[in-house]
Amino acid sequence: MHADKLKSKCIEASQFYYKYLEKNNKGLEIINISHKKLINDENDTWELQIGRKLFNPDSIKIHNRQYDEYYDLEDFSIQEYDADNKLLIIKFINQRHFRDTPEKNLKIISDLKFLIKNVENWYTDNGLKLRFNSETKIGENEIDELCPLELNSNQMQAYNSILRNKYNCIWGPPGTGKTRYVLSSAVLQHLQNDDPKIGIFAPTNNALEQVLESVIMHLDRLEIPRENLLRVGCPSRSYAEKYPETCEIQGLRNKLEEIERQIKIIKEVLEYRRGRYAFNSVFAIQKDIQKITDLNKQFGALLVSKSQKKEELASLIKESKSFKTQLKRVLNIGTQDYPSIISGIEKDLPVIEEQITQTNAEIRQCFLRVLNVETRSEKIKNIIHDINNQNYLEVADQISQASKEINNYLIVNAALENAYSDHDNAGLNKLLAQHEENYENLKTKQVDERIKECSVIGMTLDSYIGRFIDVTIDFSIIFVDEAGYVPLIKALTLFSNKCGITFLGDHKQLPPVCEFDNYNKIPGFCRLLWSKPSIFAEAILSYDEEDCLNIADNSDCPDFRYTKKPILTESHRFGANLAELLDRLIYNIGYRSALVDDVELYFIDVPNPKKDGRRNINECSQISNILNGDIDRDYCILTPYKDQVSLLQRSLQNARQEERISTIHKSQGREWDTVILSVVDGSNIKPWFTDSCDPISQGQYVLNTAISRAKKKLIIVCDVQYWLKRHDAEFQIISNLINISERLE
Repeated sequence: MHADKLKSKCIEASQFYYKYLEKNNKGLEIINISHKKLINDENDTWELQIGRKLFNPDSIKIHNRQYDEYYDLEDFSIQEYDADNKLLIIKFINQRHFRDTPEKNLKIISDLKFLIKNVENWYTDNGLKLRFNSETKIGENEIDELCPLELNSNQMQAYNSILRNKYNCIWGPPGTGKTRYVLSSAVLQHLQNDDPKIGIFAPTNNALEQVLESVIMHLDRLEIPRENLLRVGCPSRSYAEKYPETCEIQGLRNKLEEIERQIKIIKEVLEYRRGRYAFNSVFAIQKDIQKITDLNKQFGALLVSKSQKKEELASLIKESKSFKTQLKRVLNIGTQDYPSIISGIEKDLPVIEEQITQTNAEIRQCFLRVLNVETRSEKIKNIIHDINNQNYLEVADQISQASKEINNYLIVNAALENAYSDHDNAGLNKLLAQHEENYENLKTKQVDERIKECSVIGMTLDSYIGRFIDVTIDFSIIFVDEAGYVPLIKALTLFSNKCGITFLGDHKQLPPVCEFDNYNKIPGFCRLLWSKPSIFAEAILSYDEEDCLNIADNSDCPDFRYTKKPILTESHRFGANLAELLDRLIYNIGYRSALVDDVELYFIDVPNPKKDGRRNINECSQISNILNGDIDRDYCILTPYKDQVSLLQRSLQNARQEERISTIHKSQGREWDTVILSVVDGSNIKPWFTDSCDPISQGQYVLNTAISRAKKKLIIVCDVQYWLKRHDAEFQIISNLINISERLE
């Protein structure tokens, strides 16, 4: 197809898909709120525990499903976002029913449709640059002896094909060494060329980092500096910490901001602890000021009493000496015993003087305690630094106001403190230092400089499309890993480069994510571009429109005229038990195991509950029992359905916090020692993604993906009798797995 026509088709398909998603309220990332807590009633401030990290905290809204209401950033402000602990603190400006809505009816929504708009913009600017060269031979000689890694004969054929042909599609089921051996060998071989510029692309961040880690492992072994590799885009926290020298500053903007937030949060926690200390000191200050107030009242009363006693004493002495008084006594006028009264008053006066001295001393001690109170608040120190008997009431008012401010601060930040309750101050300061060091390590060089210097450049297709719309990188070769998961419309952008392209993947696993509901009503070319994988690139670039549609509608992998298709068949992940089953039901290519040991396969029989959407409470309970027993540290719970993920996350808090619960679709490109598969479907819940004979749901590929995530052990939790008694049990993957599995008691 000519570039001008293909450009037009891709722009049209992008616009159609964007409008479709907008109209049907799709293209959104939905994140569960597992717990909400009101932490300041007066300011309507809430602590939210969320299911996973936010893609962009500044572009979220909250959906209240119970009342079908949405709250956006005009309704609330984000006070804090702790990515490490997935803790979000928001303050509402305007909310209607959030307070009385249970967590299960609240979802955080992030709009990802901008990725579709990026595709449209790329084709608008670069669509005419697309090209396909039918002259695909780039070498003739076998170069087995030059291979930098030890490969089996199967892998060697694929390796040679990459070096001899411009376009390749390396097809290999799980564990056949597509990435770790074939791709890595080809990368290492190309590094020997003059000024190589090797592009490594993948559909997701997880998949990209998996392939880059494989390449880095071989770079380290051959003592090739890691700085030769550049990971474009925002890395995961674990990748950034392990390989900071491979990360670029531009793509790390979000990561740096995240680290900045974590630094700020840890400082806030330390400040909170100081604030708590300051609040205690405020309490002590207020107590002493109240005592000063009481003592001053007592002191004033004593002074009055002293004055009165002195006046009374003087009067009595004067009166006792007068002639008139003597006359009154002679005439028996008045009965006062002046000497005894005078003596009593004279005795009282020293007592009052002593009380005055003691009271004065107590007041001075109170002032001294206030001035020397242990507080870590500079504000409190400034308020009390010149307190005296003339201004202490004014100081008391200022301290009272500070107390309210500190109390409000403590309420808002108590949630952050709780998240770090297992760290003492020394531990927090150590964590703070680690974040600050990591931050400085990541701030290295700008991406333009790194691209010029680096030989291996890795990124997701979305990063390439969104960020390199007007920047040309002169790649010498391009590799696309997990090619079966890459949408065709995104993969075609790579053909704006003049170099060779090798696709590596397994088209018998999950296809590209495409949110069209009714494929029959979607225009053919739009459906083709968004739902078919990258391996259809040759067809669309070298055939006319009608032939492309025929090929796409009648095949999950096209026949190639120019692209070479080596097939890898020997698995180093699965034992013979799974390899034989997958070859019989899915691959039919002689897929076999190179291992001695089988994968451990178990099943747990769980009767299907009454239908409650795509969720199964019985399976959830059984999985909880599994986790309470002896479980590998490296495990994941997979299920085909989002509803079941939500149910599992609510029931299994530790697994949720460790991000060990996922849909099968989100597990692509990852693997674990143990996989627990929650099937959900059964006698009361009609199978959809679990029906491996249904071509519409593509259950065969969904289940193949789930099985492929397990390296050592697979535990299937399902309605066993239903699957064994199905009329088509001999063709169903679940049924066959049960037959070769052991019951787990």
